[in-house]
Amino acid sequence: MKKILIYIAAVSILASCQSKTAKKETLAEKVLSKIATDTTHEAMYDNPVSSLGIGLIKAPQKFDIYDDSLLTKKYQSIDMGHDAKFSVSPKYFKPDYGIMHFVCISQSPKAYKVLVNRTTEKYLPKTKGYDFITWSNYITSSTGIKPLYEGNKSIPLQTGPDGKGEPIPGTEKYEMFCPMQVQGDWVQVQFDCFYNTDNNKHEGEPCHKYISQCKSPVKGWLRWRKDEKVLIDIFFD
Repeated sequence: MKKILIYIAAVSILASCQSKTAKKETLAEKVLSKIATDTTHEAMYDNPVSSLGIGLIKAPQKFDIYDDSLLTKKYQSIDMGHDAKFSVSPKYFKPDYGIMHFVCISQSPKAYKVLVNRTTEKYLPKTKGYDFITWSNYITSSTGIKPLYEGNKSIPLQTGPDGKGEPIPGTEKYEMFCPMQVQGDWVQVQFDCFYNTDNNKHEGEPCHKYISQCKSPVKGWLRWRKDEKVLIDIFFD
């Protein structure tokens, strides 16, 4: 299976050409407002959310969503392998790959409170098949990560976390990194020296299985989140 790129980026709105800037801005505002409240719009692979919560819930292939934490009122039943359209847009959404990963806001003895779109809170049962994973484990279990761009400018690695380190010259040219550990809003990484090589023999393998084979490893720190936004792309196979 080819790598799936989780695009952690701002929502791009394509509006019809208008003669006046004010009309463009008004249209964009209307679209953003609709996305914030509408549960029936077409979801992307990565969707905007109002909070990153305490982690993520990986839903099973078939699952139920509820309106209440006691699970007495069912909101919807979903079958990722059968349904053609969905009225939810979780944080990470790729049903043809069996992926619906919901931001988890909190948990009770019976249920997980999750975001089913940008702001709407519902509940998933706290039973087998509904897997909770922290953001830290989610990142370190990936096959690789990439820093997002600030405008058209690449972001160099830092020598330390929490903004206390210094930029490492030249590292802004590197693309793919293996996540080693997460510390708060920062993740320590090592450059994947096999990435983009011809006939990469490690294609599709978890990077931790082969990253030690890189000679003269380049290491540093990246900020992975700021407020409620994720600042890195995350890859899975």
